[in-house]
Amino acid sequence: MYDLAIVGAGPAGATLARLLGKRYRILLVDRRDLDQEVTAGSPIKSCGGLLAPDAQKVLAQLGLGLPREVLVGPQLFVVRTIDLDQGFERYYQRFYINIERERFDRWLVSLASAVGVTTCFGATFCGYQREGEITTLP
Repeated sequence: MYDLAIVGAGPAGATLARLLGKRYRILLVDRRDLDQEVTAGSPIKSCGGLLAPDAQKVLAQLGLGLPREVLVGPQLFVVRTIDLDQGFERYYQRFYINIERERFDRWLVSLASAVGVTTCFGATFCGYQREGEITTLP
């Protein structure tokens, strides 16, 4: 029995689980198998790969530094944009960090597991049980 189930072990879900896992019994559920490296045919995150400055600031506020294994190259700090219709070309400074998203997610999950959060990977949330009754989702 758990006090709280969190569906989705991305950055928000894993961080919430880690922060609440010190006080509550947490179940963290994700359809991806974050216990293993990504292989051909595995579900992958379509978003991610760049860590925005605001996210970097939050990690720092939480006292977390990125481990080297989640960083990937190239680290781009200038982006060239071209407006073909107008013939404009500009360079913009960027402060994003290039990361390998699956490794980043696995790292955040490992921090949650370290405070006692239970994980359930390769699962789909279909329903819940509430005080003796079972409710399923459509």
